[in-house]
Amino acid sequence: MEKTPIATEVVEFLKSHPVTGAQLAEAAGVNPVIISRLRTGKRADVLSANADAIRTAINELRSTTSPATSPAPAEGAEHAA
Repeated sequence: MEKTPIATEVVEFLKSHPVTGAQLAEAAGVNPVIISRLRTGKRADVLSANADAIRTAINELRSTTSPATSPAPAEGAEHAA
């Protein structure tokens, strides 16, 4: 099943921010199962009201969380044995 724009947006957001699917669902006011099914491709689309709520939550969470990054190695870690 091909991913729709909202599914792609959800997957990309969750990959790049330290937010769980459950947190996104709570912020959007939707059932966490909807987010889970969008992530896995088991759901191709959602009601436009849900898509709007998810997009609004993504934008709000984007402004309050920083993108996920790999932790930088501790200084001198390359010399640790």
